[in-house]
Amino acid sequence: MSDKKNILLIILGLLVTAVTIYFWRFELFSLAFLSVRVYDVVDVLAVSFVLYSLYKIFKGTRAAQLLSGILILILLSVIVRWAELH
Repeated sequence: MSDKKNILLIILGLLVTAVTIYFWRFELFSLAFLSVRVYDVVDVLAVSFVLYSLYKIFKGTRAAQLLSGILILILLSVIVRWAELH
């Protein structure tokens, strides 16, 4: 079952890639200064997929706790610099 699923995912990926290459700069819609292209949508979907995959890998592990601690420290550092609390 796993092999069939992997083959289907590969075929789906190739199909999406082919469609994306064909319509790469095709503008989906435009609102005032904002124009959304196929490229933009694919970019958001790709980044979302990668982040979600990383989340699934690290969920429930010690690495997840470590990463969340590091993110909290980075967030606090940004807030301190923004508020000029050196």
